Amino acid sequence: MVRTILHDSLCLLVLLFWLASKSASAMPQTVHIGVLAIEGNDIALRQWTDTARYLDRQIPRHHFTIIPYSLKALDQAVANNKIDFLLTNPGNYVELESRYGVSRLATLKSLKRGKVYKKFAAVIFTRSERNDINSLADLKGKVFAGVSQYGFGGFQMAWREFHQQGIDPFQDFADIRFTGLPQDKIVYEVLQGKADAGSVRSEVIERLVADGTVSQQDIRILNPRISADYPFVVSTALYPEWPFAKLKHTTDSLAEQVAMNLLKITPDTEAARAARIAGWTIPLDYNQVHDLFKELGIGPYAVFRQASLKRVLMTYFPHILTTVFIIMALAVMTIYVARVNRKLSDSRNKLIGEIEQRKRIELAHVSRLSTIGEMASGMAHELNQPLTAIINYIKGCVHRLQDNSVDKSTLIDALQNAAMEAERAGAIIHHLRKMVRNDEPLRETASINEIIHAAIRLMQVQLRSNNIQLVECLQPELQYCEVDQVQLEQVLINLMVNAVEAMQDCPVKILNVQSRQGENGVEITIRDTGCGMSAEVCERVFDPFFTTRQGGMGLGLSISSTIVEAHHGNLKVESVVNTGTVFSIVLPEGSDAKSSM
Repeated sequence: MVRTILHDSLCLLVLLFWLASKSASAMPQTVHIGVLAIEGNDIALRQWTDTARYLDRQIPRHHFTIIPYSLKALDQAVANNKIDFLLTNPGNYVELESRYGVSRLATLKSLKRGKVYKKFAAVIFTRSERNDINSLADLKGKVFAGVSQYGFGGFQMAWREFHQQGIDPFQDFADIRFTGLPQDKIVYEVLQGKADAGSVRSEVIERLVADGTVSQQDIRILNPRISADYPFVVSTALYPEWPFAKLKHTTDSLAEQVAMNLLKITPDTEAARAARIAGWTIPLDYNQVHDLFKELGIGPYAVFRQASLKRVLMTYFPHILTTVFIIMALAVMTIYVARVNRKLSDSRNKLIGEIEQRKRIELAHVSRLSTIGEMASGMAHELNQPLTAIINYIKGCVHRLQDNSVDKSTLIDALQNAAMEAERAGAIIHHLRKMVRNDEPLRETASINEIIHAAIRLMQVQLRSNNIQLVECLQPELQYCEVDQVQLEQVLINLMVNAVEAMQDCPVKILNVQSRQGENGVEITIRDTGCGMSAEVCERVFDPFFTTRQGGMGLGLSISSTIVEAHHGNLKVESVVNTGTVFSIVLPEGSDAKSSM
């Protein structure tokens, strides 16, 4: 009887443990989405809760929750990893990206007057009765209202416009009243006469007028601009819309699921209607926001407004350390190449009597090594100049500080010069990384063959290490095209990297790069002898986030297709399983290729 009781008790415990484990595994994982609440917490919750419920339905075993924040509170939440994703304005995103490594997954598409827009702007306004304020210059000596010194649409956009007209709001205005969120407060401050003028995101006034809270006749917009890419009269340049981003601790697999499902939202879905948006698109280029920060010397570029030895060293120490390491590596390479050249020269003298073919091989080898040596010496010389200048500037500052002969303006000038030289050295290093940066597109007339050669040069190490034979068939005297050279190199390198991946396990590895003059423009063909793709894969290969490679994000070919289409060109693919793949690019010639990206 005792054994029966013990047996039954043990079975009951096992059953309870099993039920507890099943219950724990069935509980959904809570995912926190932080939202910058520019119109207040209640409105933010109403606006974005349906998006969280949409993600609940699309991503099983996860429960998404919206948490509204102020600017300061959102920064703290990111710093302490209290959230997994965030939705904020472009300026705040760039700062969080710099400090905490957040990365954007998608960009918001706004819906205004029945049309879809991916950019927005701000308005600078005053009361219509203020006849003494007709331009930005008239704001000198006046009281100005903004959301915060760190508010992008509520102050920083306008700040840049002031700066470009030679106005320093912190020096030239009588006072700046920062009201905090929501931005509606700024409008009321101006209309009630507590401030002479203010700045808000353009839709704020439109919304208040539509709600009947404010009369359009009471407001006059300063520095008015009209753009074909935006439905409202604005006072500033247009900037990319709000990004949806992930924190560093958020897993890539969850981020991919969230990004893919956000891209599926259409204007007629419940989530889009509640948020008053048209949906989401692939992440836009936020370099325009970086340009604003650089120009004003704020955010990640605040070092240029408050120069100090400590700040300069903290900001540029990684660049300086990397530069010194590269110079040392280049010096070792130069010495090695010089020794090899000397040995080869001695060997060449001893091999004069051998056959001509052997001599040509040796001379070709010497020529290649000499070229490498010239590149190494040139890079070392180019990097040595800014580093020498940095050392001299900093030593001079240290000497003055030690002698207590500190002249503030002289010290600041020296530190700013050191910072500029460090940035120059960093730019030399970053030249090799120019393909992963969203710079502003620069179109110029260029030789397609030269761009192909530049891309091939960057791929040489990868081709050699994978034993891939390169075959170039470039037609001479091709028509020139109006292109962004960096972006076109990015496309070519991406296609060649995919070709290398496809030929990893193939017995025959040949990469054929061809250019020719076609009927519709200049044609570039990249052909491999890899594993090939099925017809079903070919149909989806340019879709965002579609990939057949383990660990891949599936954005490379999608972005490449977007770049080619922005050049009014065409990117096509043909593939045969176990035979190979051919990617073809067609670019228009001359001025037909001109457009804005």
